[in-house]
Amino acid sequence: TAAFRVNVRVALQRSGGGPRGGAGRAPSDSGSSEVQQDFNEQRLIYKCRLDPSVDNSGYAGVVRVVREGGSARMDDGTLVIENASSVMLLTRIDWFADYSEDEVEALQAAVEGLTPDYPAMLERHRKVRRRPSTVSPWISEAPPNMPCLPRNFWPTRGRGTTICPPCYGKSSR
Repeated sequence: TAAFRVNVRVALQRSGGGPRGGAGRAPSDSGSSEVQQDFNEQRLIYKCRLDPSVDNSGYAGVVRVVREGGSARMDDGTLVIENASSVMLLTRIDWFADYSEDEVEALQAAVEGLTPDYPAMLERHRKVRRRPSTVSPWISEAPPNMPCLPRNFWPTRGRGTTICPPCYGKSSR
């Protein structure tokens, strides 16, 4: 049988207006937010300092690309991966009350520090989910077969609140 091959295109786009997450506001089309994108074949970084006339808050998203085989290239801001045997995108998004490049670099270092072993990450999270509900009131309520990600892999939603996307947006402190 022929080996399974992965072909994928990943593009990060500026988010549209309207409040999001714990930040209470998101970049708008008014141009008041400062957005920077720093992409290559190994990682994608999206940085946004929200309206500087209001405060110094902002957020960043870092995507680490872990690819086995195949090829990767950038095509007009889009990551194109072809004929890979596997692709894993390790992603973390964080909101900063006091946005700085140091915060973004720390976020990038945290994502780089993740071991890209999906079964191990799932197993580590299953152990966390098996703890008593004092860890988080909703963890014990989630179906036992729900494929959540490790807690340090979840994006944060401001002020320490985390979101596990597969858990339907439920949050925990």
